[in-house]
Amino acid sequence: MNWYRNPTSLRNLVLATLVVAALSAVACGDDDDDEDASDDATASEQTQEEGEASDGEGSKDSLIAQFPEDVHELLEDLPENLIQLLLEVREAGPSDFVWANDGGEFEEAEQRAFKEEWEEITGWTIVQSTADRTSSNALLKTQVDAGNVEASVYEVADAGIAQQFASEGYLEELDLSFFQVEAFPPGSPINEFSVDIVDYASGIGYNTDVFPEGEEPTSPLDIFDLENFPGKRCLFSFPQFNSVFEFALMADGVAFEDVFDVLRTDEGVEQARAKIESIVGEVVWIDTYAESVQFLVDGECDIALTANNRVALRLLDEPDLPLAFVQEGGTLWTTPIGIPEGAPEYRAALSAIAYAVVPRNQCDILNITAIGILMDAPPFPDCLSDFARERGVNPEVVVGGSDSADPTFWAERNEVLQEVLTEIQTGN
Repeated sequence: MNWYRNPTSLRNLVLATLVVAALSAVACGDDDDDEDASDDATASEQTQEEGEASDGEGSKDSLIAQFPEDVHELLEDLPENLIQLLLEVREAGPSDFVWANDGGEFEEAEQRAFKEEWEEITGWTIVQSTADRTSSNALLKTQVDAGNVEASVYEVADAGIAQQFASEGYLEELDLSFFQVEAFPPGSPINEFSVDIVDYASGIGYNTDVFPEGEEPTSPLDIFDLENFPGKRCLFSFPQFNSVFEFALMADGVAFEDVFDVLRTDEGVEQARAKIESIVGEVVWIDTYAESVQFLVDGECDIALTANNRVALRLLDEPDLPLAFVQEGGTLWTTPIGIPEGAPEYRAALSAIAYAVVPRNQCDILNITAIGILMDAPPFPDCLSDFARERGVNPEVVVGGSDSADPTFWAERNEVLQEVLTEIQTGN
């Protein structure tokens, strides 16, 4: 057959050939096409994953960009959700809220370490309300009961009081997703109603002119040793926050882990009373932490119960003073902070508390005051100054604290021990 002369036949042959080729491709598959499709899918998935990985950083950058440029550096190490909360507060302001605490040196340190920065970030103002913790706690309850809460942040007396307030409905629930919970040390009082904002140590301060090197006390229990460490000793007129009853029992042979169980009994309280009364003839009674250091400097007493930061700050200002502090064998105190039920500025307060306990800010307050929370997260421990390393609170050398050993102890026994201490002071 002449294919050239019969175009129909030629056309039919070509069509048949194409059909056969197509059927063959379908039956056998095209490996190259499959590989290309697979490669395209993999590339698409990879691009999507890369996009998702970059979305978080891009989102964080876009949030930071909405703040004034001069505060960008303060936001870079914060979790994205905290940045979002701070932006929410900034966009709702400017305004203010009240923060209630003891005032004094610690309040000044809070201002320098994180409150001023928080104000710069949000454009808000923190109004300070100062009262001793007992009065502040009573005020919190009174205002919540009356439905007229003034302060949006309260630094509570201790973990037991914070637990009591939470169980009785006096504290708002905190959203812990804004906090780096894993960075807090073991035993730190952090829960859905309050978090720790500062730690400090109770121990003894002493006059180094009276007790020079080689003759110095080495334990807080030495305040009960008149034979080896004679002289006047300063004791507080209140039992909590200085460990006078705990040290008395420990000096009388009770192990720290048993102290609070023993002090819950009448026999244990009488045992501690007897130990304190054994030195009462040499006791100078004091009412404030400022007196605990000033009386050492003035020679009113030679050994005093005090806190690590009180001696540290005096020596920072006046390094030639004859002062030293013994923290080894001392006790640890924490400072829970929370938001009262019905607080007028809950979101602003939440953002301020979360910002206060960012590891960077806790390192700053330790470097300023020698008290704060040693956290298990960057920039710790490299951020600590020589001052903080030498004189700062050190949970590794203290024996422990009531907030971890028996959180409700002081809420339940403070009144009893205060009565006993008053009787010792007055000789009744």
